[in-house]
Amino acid sequence: IKFKLSLPQLKDNVQLKEQLFHGIKAGNMAPYYKEVCTDLGWPLDQKLFDEMAKLNQERLSKFEEDDSETPVWQ
Repeated sequence: IKFKLSLPQLKDNVQLKEQLFHGIKAGNMAPYYKEVCTDLGWPLDQKLFDEMAKLNQERLSKFEEDDSETPVWQ
């Protein structure tokens, strides 16, 4: 979708923009959101970016915590 939005004839396609944005938000894709905004010239919603990044960090911390509790079989 990002590639399609980079094409001059599709850059203003509202349906594609909404589809891409929905996917980014649904997956909390903070780094990709920043890349898309930079590449496509969209304004970055810093509050949204910070929220997604925070959720990602919390999820990563949970994985790391769970991993530290898992015994390692050698």
